[in-house]
Amino acid sequence: MTFSIVCCTHNLQILNENLLRSPNIKDHQLIISEHSKCITKTYNESASKADNEIVIFVHHDVYLPEDFFKELKENLNEIEDDWGVIGVAGKTINGNDAGFVCDRGNIFGEKKGPIEVQTLDELLLIKKKDYIQFDEKIPSIHHLFGTDICLQYNELGKKNYAISAFCKHNSMYNNKIPESWYRSEEYIKKKWSKLLPIETTCKLIV
Repeated sequence: MTFSIVCCTHNLQILNENLLRSPNIKDHQLIISEHSKCITKTYNESASKADNEIVIFVHHDVYLPEDFFKELKENLNEIEDDWGVIGVAGKTINGNDAGFVCDRGNIFGEKKGPIEVQTLDELLLIKKKDYIQFDEKIPSIHHLFGTDICLQYNELGKKNYAISAFCKHNSMYNNKIPESWYRSEEYIKKKWSKLLPIETTCKLIV
């Protein structure tokens, strides 16, 4: 099984030192976009170019170890329903961490899964090549489109999962939530008001 991998980058050095350094990544279709002004729009356009049924949307500062694709396939085989979105870091509806990733040197989650989640972090999202698209109206180009796409699939009656396909997120950002995140939060609160509170990997949206 091969995948289509979509990535937006504004820094080729970061891309080359992380994602493109991942073993086995050249066994899959790579769709790289530089200096995107709207990541969700670029993701949607890139997905239309995917040759494979399953598309991986990943940050340029993520490193996929040698066993990543093997573990991904094993987790996919464990999921029996027609799933919506899969990721490596998420929150259950009860606020528990789910997934397995090293984020800026800290381990998030544990080797356990797949686990059904309410939302997933944008660092790595996996979905099928279908008619459901990322919301291009979200104010911030970086934040909460993962939350939104999960809720879109939930509305269709599909489940989303965090899996234990281990990877490393070598982000240079600190743990302070940026102002742009809160702009997206207000948008999500209005769009999905009937579902509040909503769990995310950054904070609870209420």
